[in-house]
Amino acid sequence: MTQPPEPFILRAIRVAYATSVGLALLGAVGGWYYWPGTLAWLSIFLGVVGLIGGIAITQLLSRFRMILWLLPFAAKFRAAMRDQGSAPPSDADRRRR
Repeated sequence: MTQPPEPFILRAIRVAYATSVGLALLGAVGGWYYWPGTLAWLSIFLGVVGLIGGIAITQLLSRFRMILWLLPFAAKFRAAMRDQGSAPPSDADRRRR
């Protein structure tokens, strides 16, 4: 039985992580192989860029996950504030007027 294809975003995340790990490994191996020299420093720089890219991807995804986790709480909070009369009207209420 065939497996359903994975969503595009999961594939893109895996490719981004694989690219950052590949750049870091390439930088480490290149820095070791070409030491001492300019190519070693370029390889090390490439590895550092890969590590920074991996950290940036991780931070971005964690912020998205936190926002998605907090959205239901924000809706409940906004509804409670609207019931008390201290929140601005929702977009649906604005359209009705």
